[in-house]
This record gives sequence, structure tokens and C-alpha cells, in this order.
Amino acid sequence: MLTQSEQTDRSFEAHAKEVGFRLRRVLAELAASVRVDISQPRSAARELGVDKTLAWKVSKIAMGSDPVAAMWVLPGTPSQKTLLRAFEEAGAPAALLTTAREVLDEFQTMVDEHAGDRETFEILLSSIAAGDPQAREAQRKQAFQANSAIWGVSCRARTWTYIVTPGRDDPDKGDIAMVGSYVHVNRLRRSAEWPLAAVGAVDERGNQLGAPLHKVLPSQGDVTQDPSLPEYCRGRIPSIRRERRVGGMLEYRMEGGAVGKTAAFDWAAGWRYKGCVLRWRTPTDGQIALALNVMVPTEMAQLDVIVHKGFWHDPQPRLKVFSLLPGEPVVPQDGVARREVQVHQTVDRLSEGLRDLAVHDVPNYAQMIEAAIGGMGHSPSGFHGFRVRMKYPILSTAIVLETDLRDGPG
Repeated sequence: MLTQSEQTDRSFEAHAKEVGFRLRRVLAELAASVRVDISQPRSAARELGVDKTLAWKVSKIAMGSDPVAAMWVLPGTPSQKTLLRAFEEAGAPAALLTTAREVLDEFQTMVDEHAGDRETFEILLSSIAAGDPQAREAQRKQAFQANSAIWGVSCRARTWTYIVTPGRDDPDKGDIAMVGSYVHVNRLRRSAEWPLAAVGAVDERGNQLGAPLHKVLPSQGDVTQDPSLPEYCRGRIPSIRRERRVGGMLEYRMEGGAVGKTAAFDWAAGWRYKGCVLRWRTPTDGQIALALNVMVPTEMAQLDVIVHKGFWHDPQPRLKVFSLLPGEPVVPQDGVARREVQVHQTVDRLSEGLRDLAVHDVPNYAQMIEAAIGGMGHSPSGFHGFRVRMKYPILSTAIVLETDLRDGPG
């Protein structure tokens, strides 16, 4: 058993790893000592005379590949006593039972020293191990519900899609379209206003700054005046106010108004830039980062990056999530992710030809993206893509897909 001085000097990461490995070993040895196959929780529960849920937790810890993450499911003190009593009655050696009690005492000491309580311990644990995905999702759901109540607005789904194609004038500079949508925006407080989109930049006289904006669908007019895609907006669309922010960025804000389900709406918008995306690595730019900013309490966020097969060859995007809270840039200039938020989410590859674009919780999503691709003069058959879907994304974060650029020919 660790001495008090050893435990005090030890970092949380090292302490958790030590306890996790000892816990996994002693539970496996207890099961082996009474000839119980702990890899079969149902039969193990019958043989030990314990609840099947308790047996499943023991199996998860004793058989798991990550003993630190497995500590998420360690039962509380009453169930620990029940388990050790069951092993004792089954004939486990006294010395092994003593070791098990010491390890469990050490676990509680670790919780007390580093966290103070089990709930805080699980938050600490999530910073160094994948943990229980359901527990993580439950935490994010609670945050979504609280933020919806605090800010007076919620959204069922939020999508943001990038479409990258070769440029018409310069094949080494790509065009990029951005298409975003909100599904079932529900105002919960009459006074609640909320930004829906920020587009381009203009000076005080309304003249565009930087790269000019272009429409993605023929039906659109001047996207600096109204970037919405009316064909894909539904419900009671509220008054949307256009404001010029500091620096010239144009923001489109949902104004206050009616509340509840009958006033809910879907809103979609899109625009594109020409010749502004690098195809090859340069001395100063080695990667592309494309982000969805989570600025509304949302049940589901989806980020799609759709790329023409003739532009980037076999991109391998990496998922990162960064804080958007004030104080530091999303991606620090020195490349150090000081404000990175740890998530455990996968990046899914869309099929060539985008046959699997459709999603059940965003009506007409596939038709909208296919129409945008057509508006850029291409067919979906020439594209592949990548997708991230995250339930209850963290408010004020950026979900980012990064991809490294390759060296150009010659």
C-alpha cells in the first residue's frame, strides 16, 4: 500500500494509473481464485450470487484495456462490501481479500486527496481517460438544458457544411462554400435574441472588405444583405436583424418574439468565396482548419467537410474542439492548443458520390447540399467527405476538422 507521503507527492495522473492497474489485477485474481469466468457477467453473477449489474462492472474493470477509464464504473462502498463478501463466501483466499480491501481504501484516498468527492473525481478522470461515453453525454445534456434555460433559446440540430472545389481561374486555389442550418430553433423567453450567422465584412458605408462574397444558389440575392436560403427555411421565421460588428463583420440576429413550440422555426443560409483555399502546402501555411462554432444551446451538431476529389488528394482530417471563451484565439498562432477541450468523438468518412448525405434530424439536408454543389457547377458524384456528429455539443466551443496540406508537384 502507498504511504501517505508517496500519495501526497504523486500527481493525479500517476496516482490514478497506479490504482487502476492494481484494481484490475486484484479483481481478476479474485475471480480466478474461485474459478469464476468474469468475462461472462451473467454466469458470474449467478455463481457469486450478486446482481448482474455488479458483475458487469467487475468484468468491465478486470477485463478492460484501459484500467484508468474503467474506474468510471467502480461501484460505491456498499456494493464493494457486497462483492468482497461474495468472493469470501465463494472461497477466495484471506490474503487476497485483504489486498482487495487495501486497494479499495487506496481508491477512496485518491478520490479524497485529488477531488474531494466522487462527482469531481469523475470530471478529473475524464481529462485523462475516455471514460464512460454515456456519462459524458449525460453531463453535456445537463449543460444543454441549463444553458437553454439561462439563455432562453434552444435548437434541435445545428449543421455547418464546407464544400471545397478547384478554382475556375486558378486550379491551385480552391473555391469554398459554407452552408449552415438550424433545425427547430425554439425561443423559450420572449426577450431572447440570438446571433444566427456572421458573414464577411463591410466598411461603414457598406462596401465589402476582403474576399467578395458570392451566392451558393441562383435564387439568392445579395448575400451581404440576406444570406438565407428561403427554400430550406420553415416555420414562423422571426425578424432577423443585420448588424455590423466591430471589425466590420456582418451579424444576423434573431430578434425577440413569440415563445414555445408553435413559434419554432428552421433557418438555413449559405455563401461562398472564390479562389481563397490553398491546394498545396506553402512555406507559411501547412494545414487547413474548418470549424463549426457552437453558439446556440443545441441537441445535435454536425460538421461536414465535402471535397472535390480533384482538389485535395486523400485528406485525413483530425478532430479538435477549442474553447471560444474570451481571452485566447481559437487556434493559438504558435500551434499550441492552450484552450483545447478534450472530447472522444469519431470522424466518419462519407461515401464517394455522397450517397449517404441524408440525416434523419435535418429535413432536406441532402437536397440542400446537392443544390449548393450544383450551384458551384459540379455534380455530387465528384465528391467525397467527412462528418462529425456530436450530441449536446459544448456551448461556446469550435468543432474543428484540421487537415495537412501536401507538397505541390515539382
